[in-house]
Amino acid sequence: MYMGLKYQGVAVGLIVVTLATLFMPVTVLASQDSKNTWRNLAIGSAVVGAAGLAKGNKTVAAVGLAGAAYSASRYEQDRKHQSQAQARARRLRYLRHRHAHHH
Repeated sequence: MYMGLKYQGVAVGLIVVTLATLFMPVTVLASQDSKNTWRNLAIGSAVVGAAGLAKGNKTVAAVGLAGAAYSASRYEQDRKHQSQAQARARRLRYLRHRHAHHH
């Protein structure tokens, strides 16, 4: 019984952290740190979900796996946004360089 409460506490903690990140400013969410945070939350949530499955606790398993899926989705979204921002920066540098040397 004690271990079940321990896993439920971890699951609740992961939910709280995930919900707290929903209210972060957009500039924070677009950063490399945010992307890494989502990755780490996905991994941690997956571990909680797997532990819930191993112990036969359906609630902990469901919460952990749902948190892992949501965090992985947010990680992928941040990864795409970061990639797009880097591509825009490269295009802008190219255009500035081209304009400076051809006029």
